[in-house]
Amino acid sequence: MRTFQMTIRYGGASHRYHTFVVEGADLKEALIAATARIPDAMGSDADLVELRSITPPEERPYLPE
Repeated sequence: MRTFQMTIRYGGASHRYHTFVVEGADLKEALIAATARIPDAMGSDADLVELRSITPPEERPYLPE
């Protein structure tokens, strides 16, 4: 399972953000899981959605010292 963070921008001119974490075997599965977690009130008010893979710190590449 991979972990993803979804961020939804909503609220018209006074932008607000709703962020939550979902899991899935891949991006498609995570998107499907995320749809069940989007509040109904945001369905008509959102104008931007981002789904980003979260890489655990121990798996992130770092430059050698």
